[in-house]
Amino acid sequence: MSRRRIFRLSALTGALSLTALATLSTIGSAVAGAAATAPGAPTSVTAVAGFESAEVSWTVGGDGGDPITSFLITAYQGGSVLGAATVPAGASGTALSPTPGAVDSYDIVGHSGGTDYTFTVAASNVVGTGPASAPSNAVNPSGTSSPSGTVSVTPTSFNFGQITLGDVSNSTTFTFTNNGTVADHITNFSFGGADPDDFVQTAESSCQTAVLGPGGTCTVDLAFLPGALGPRSGTVSPIDGSANPPVISLSGSGSEGYWIATANGVVNAYGDAQFLGDASGHQLPAPIVGMVSTGDDGGYWLVDSLGNVYPFGDAQDFGSLGGVHLNRPIVGMAVTSDDEGYWLVASDGGIFSFGDAPFFGSTGNIHLNKPIVGIAATIDGGGYYLVASDGGVFSYGDAPFWGSTGNLNLNKPVVGMTTTPDGGGYWMVASDGGIFSFGDAPFFGSTGNLHLNRPITSLAVTPDGAGYWLSATDGGIFAFGDAPFYGSDGNAGISDAVDVVLDGFTTFQSFAGIPAIRAFGSSGTGNGVADHLRVARR
Repeated sequence: MSRRRIFRLSALTGALSLTALATLSTIGSAVAGAAATAPGAPTSVTAVAGFESAEVSWTVGGDGGDPITSFLITAYQGGSVLGAATVPAGASGTALSPTPGAVDSYDIVGHSGGTDYTFTVAASNVVGTGPASAPSNAVNPSGTSSPSGTVSVTPTSFNFGQITLGDVSNSTTFTFTNNGTVADHITNFSFGGADPDDFVQTAESSCQTAVLGPGGTCTVDLAFLPGALGPRSGTVSPIDGSANPPVISLSGSGSEGYWIATANGVVNAYGDAQFLGDASGHQLPAPIVGMVSTGDDGGYWLVDSLGNVYPFGDAQDFGSLGGVHLNRPIVGMAVTSDDEGYWLVASDGGIFSFGDAPFFGSTGNIHLNKPIVGIAATIDGGGYYLVASDGGVFSYGDAPFWGSTGNLNLNKPVVGMTTTPDGGGYWMVASDGGIFSFGDAPFFGSTGNLHLNRPITSLAVTPDGAGYWLSATDGGIFAFGDAPFYGSDGNAGISDAVDVVLDGFTTFQSFAGIPAIRAFGSSGTGNGVADHLRVARR
């Protein structure tokens, strides 16, 4: 027996009326030759009471020599016509078979009052509407709603574990069972608890498309999309009109991690970042100077000072500068918002575009006071910033200029920059860990007054923009604001760390559907040896 699209009983002028979800197909003139007639009456019409519903079923009669186009269902209350609705046969979203002898059914939802309902069914073709069937048995949906506690769910709780901010977990299926003796109808789901927005329904639920009969089951698929770091929890309950519907308890934890790369191509993973390979086994023609991750945390690129690009995981190879004579070494890399291209920047500000990365301009033909040391792309990938070691900022495309330190006497050179999550400002960092904030970028602290073992080379902002990390060439990480510490290479005795890349979306971006911001910095030493640690936040 096939299920049909639902139409609803509603109050009208003091009495109930049926509201049709589909209109009657236009009835054409009778086919030539007078061979066709209106369809015969359906037979075996029955009704089954449910929770604020009734399921009407019937056997299709003869089609009168022309295909049946629709069925007219008429409801009666206390012997009087309550209303009628026309349901197209075989229409999109229904499975009403027009074939004579087929068994069809239709779910009717909504009622008031306490009297009995009966139903008749008639079929229509191009000739017209045939005779109505005999009335169904009487049913009284009123007062037969699903008693509290008759619908159960399995499992009743689920922990999604640690999921990177902005990523969505795999879906988990929850099964509802009607343990009662009358039908139920789950119309929707209610999300509650401490963090209701962190749990999402990933597909249309079978519970919402049909009445759940006694002993019947239906499912809903749920997933976890953490909105912040740390433990998150929520609840999901079906909306079915019962007093005590079952409650699903959901939990998970928002997390992040990062990768640290060295000049010889070694990559170390911390937090929830997964190791996807590195270039340590390659005979590198030049030192690695930067690392950038893909937007889904599933890959990353390494780039060396000659512009050779090394992709890992799901990072695609869009080309490199290997074999090209460069006036100055490559010092930074930025990725487009869709991960389908990237820019390389040299210390003279020359820009090299690959994949779908557009060229917006460069400082390659400008006499610079100090070399370019980094590049940062805008949120939408429609522009980028170049930053020089004196803190001079050069903006291209849709990158707004928020200020610079180009006219200040700095204690130490600027080595990198990153943008705020909303694109309304940026930070710059000097090699002593001094922080310079512009636009809406807040100051959370610095290492400017600390004695450092090795110089700072870059910074990265937390997903909510309320903190940042500073990184040093020995792999040491310094956290400020709400930036959590996941570990470092600071005790490993290295001195050639060149990059640290965060693997988490910003919360703002993940809910706005905007591709990840990435922030980049580099050394600008120009000596061909990467002695810096550049931070990039995904």
